[in-house]
Amino acid sequence: MELNASNPSNTMDRPLITYYSELGTVSKGTLDDEPDGFYVYSLPSQDLLYDSFDSIQEQIHSRLIDLDNLIIERLFGNQSTYYSIIHFCPIAISEGGFSPEMTFDRDSFAGYAKRFSFEEARRLIYLDDLRYLSESFGKTYDQAVGSLRMAFCALGEIEPIGNISDGVFKVSSPKSHSMMREVESFIIWLNSSLDILSHLLFELDRIPNRFESFKKIRSDKSALYSKFRSKSSHSGDEGHICNDFPEAVYLEELRNEIVHNRAFENSATCYISLENGIVKERFFLLPDSNENGRLPRWNGRCRFYSQENKGTERLSSLYREI
Repeated sequence: MELNASNPSNTMDRPLITYYSELGTVSKGTLDDEPDGFYVYSLPSQDLLYDSFDSIQEQIHSRLIDLDNLIIERLFGNQSTYYSIIHFCPIAISEGGFSPEMTFDRDSFAGYAKRFSFEEARRLIYLDDLRYLSESFGKTYDQAVGSLRMAFCALGEIEPIGNISDGVFKVSSPKSHSMMREVESFIIWLNSSLDILSHLLFELDRIPNRFESFKKIRSDKSALYSKFRSKSSHSGDEGHICNDFPEAVYLEELRNEIVHNRAFENSATCYISLENGIVKERFFLLPDSNENGRLPRWNGRCRFYSQENKGTERLSSLYREI
């Protein structure tokens, strides 16, 4: 059982927003009843979920548009030159090798592209390759945010088992497993989005002045976020995504643990704190980390829980900091 808005008499004629707080509680209210800290919310008569950091997502997509314009100017000098060139290159040049609507095999596309082997066309094909990375980053990041919102929503639906009224109780149920799958998805999607972003930044540092041949975007391990973060020329810049800060290391550690060892979902446990039958908090735990963000290890073991890292707080911190 959970509490509704603090002043029900003032909200009777207004549709109520459902809030999922960082404490794992669920409440209904108006815009004036938002919880403290990070929260996820759903609007009346909508299936979509939003969160209190929506502006971050909006800023990222706005910056991607700005980045696209900067790349065009870097490759073509100005926008008007770019738009004059795209009229000479059919859509197959832009979408071949990317879209299932273009049914080229590898060799036929290579032969087709060579028909447009002049420098401006080579620049255009390279631009499309960079755009593919940029769009992939945006979509992957959106997937991560969506998984985080679903995790908060799933956590809020976990109820204590049995007739209990006070204390902290442990619950492992289908809903807790569903919640932990979303947590894993958030970690993996967010880490993947940073790999794509670092690959894009890696390429932007290496745009050539001349395009005497088709420019290949390399699959280079140095472009992975874990490598680029420490070796990039921007690695020491405060506030830059390539700065080697603990939350980025912790994210990578969690991702590697999930992918290479064992999923957290296999031991999904939620803790529910009750007072007089009312849910005061729901939380789950993430493993300990040291001051550098690394998981403390003993032989093959690295899932220690002495710090009581509450997952909702740590994940919202990852979202905010990264």
